[in-house]
Amino acid sequence: GTLRRVHFLPRLSPADYLSLMHQADVVLDPFPFGGGVTMLEAFSVCAPVVTCPSLQTVPTLAAGMYEIMGLAADRVPIATSPSDFVQKTVSLLENPQSLRTLQNSICATKNKLFDQQQVIFEWSSFLKKVGRRG
Repeated sequence: GTLRRVHFLPRLSPADYLSLMHQADVVLDPFPFGGGVTMLEAFSVCAPVVTCPSLQTVPTLAAGMYEIMGLAADRVPIATSPSDFVQKTVSLLENPQSLRTLQNSICATKNKLFDQQQVIFEWSSFLKKVGRRG
């Protein structure tokens, strides 16, 4: 069953890591320390991320990424407890149609995570202000 699909691997080269990420059905947001960049990398290849904000040190990182993409909270795997985390993961893995629907939704909206012109504008403005002070 599902347990055969869970793999723990040693550290990989960046190229091997991204290649592996392309093959993942789902990515687990580790707790208590969330994935951050790993979550962005997962979303960049349309991989769903199962997260549990209440167990995170930065509670809404992956959940916030789903929100930025505009995906409804009731349609993404945001868990409320460790047992719910496991249940949501198993549910996605055992329901290929639900998994594919979520992957397609992520693919259709992931650009909202990576194409944020307002962030670039605000960062540029900040650097100009700091530069004037120096």
